[in-house]
Amino acid sequence: MYINSIYYRDNLFNITVEKTEFNPLNLLVGASGSGKTMIINSLSNLKEIALGKSGFPGAEWKLNFTTTGGQNVVWSGTIEKATMPAKILNDLKGNESNNILVEKIRVNNKLYANRVKDNLNSGTKNFKIENNTSAIAAGFLEKLNIFRDEFKKIIVSDNSPLYDFKAGKFAVDSNLATDGTQYKLAEIKKLNINTSGKLFLTYKNETETFNHIKERFIEIFPFVEDIKIAPYFIPDIPVESKKMQEHPVIQIKEKYGQEWVHETYISSGMLRTLLKIAEIELADEGSVIIIDELENSLGVNSLEILVDEIKYSEGDIQFIITSHHPYIIQNIESETWKLVKREKNKIVTLSAEKIGIGLSKHDQFFELLNTEDYRKGIASE
Repeated sequence: MYINSIYYRDNLFNITVEKTEFNPLNLLVGASGSGKTMIINSLSNLKEIALGKSGFPGAEWKLNFTTTGGQNVVWSGTIEKATMPAKILNDLKGNESNNILVEKIRVNNKLYANRVKDNLNSGTKNFKIENNTSAIAAGFLEKLNIFRDEFKKIIVSDNSPLYDFKAGKFAVDSNLATDGTQYKLAEIKKLNINTSGKLFLTYKNETETFNHIKERFIEIFPFVEDIKIAPYFIPDIPVESKKMQEHPVIQIKEKYGQEWVHETYISSGMLRTLLKIAEIELADEGSVIIIDELENSLGVNSLEILVDEIKYSEGDIQFIITSHHPYIIQNIESETWKLVKREKNKIVTLSAEKIGIGLSKHDQFFELLNTEDYRKGIASE
């Protein structure tokens, strides 16, 4: 999948992401509160809607993308607007259902599917569709199934700062530990599982690729000698907790230490660095990797390698990232920048060329900071 452009309006909160066009590599920059995360969230929301989730009251969108097979698709739609009290009440009840009012899918400039409420029409074929399910998620037609699979290639990177043991953000799915299937690298890349799971299967099945990821990690943290993903033996563990020992976890061995270090005792920044490298290395062809504030929880020593991984990644991968960090902004070409600014309830993007940045690579970060569009990133007039 390659995302060409997005328009997104949240009618519940009365805020609009004006049409934003994308390149293979996109760095969204701008003052805090200017709308960078809103653009990221809009893309994330559309992935969820395409895969069958409802609960986005008042969403209105137009997404232009190209499939891995080269078809140009324009997908637009509107979800009914709920009042704020109703939304809060539904969320508390765990009920996120909101009806889709209209939906259109154009393929190579021809109308392929047209939906009004629960009626879906495609040429001479008519279907009844669940009110709160997108046409792409319903998959009545072969192309819709293909489009749904394309949305699975959107990787919204989890960049929250802390490890949560109960949520298992870094945990390997226990089902993978007992799966005796032998996977090739191409198969691992296509799996719709989290990065930890892909890394575990790579560790088990593709030693050369795992070693490459490990080497990149050790370049950043030279005191690390080795990495493995395996069950962690805890002596004298209570019988009721023995299942924990069967679960594979990320472990590192330091050069001057005798014991393997369990992932709960590895710093959040180190774990995130490892998973970011793996996320890029194990992304499938045609993936779109979306990262909000790449620098979160990462040390300066991690940024050089990760920026290189992004800039020189092999394969057909699109990146949409945000950052405030001087190193990242200075070391990613200004041609990829999109300056995000907010004018009342509208979020707009400007190219570096349009605001006159990029004549000198050395000074382009300071040029950015000194532009009126950056300094007045949130305009009240």
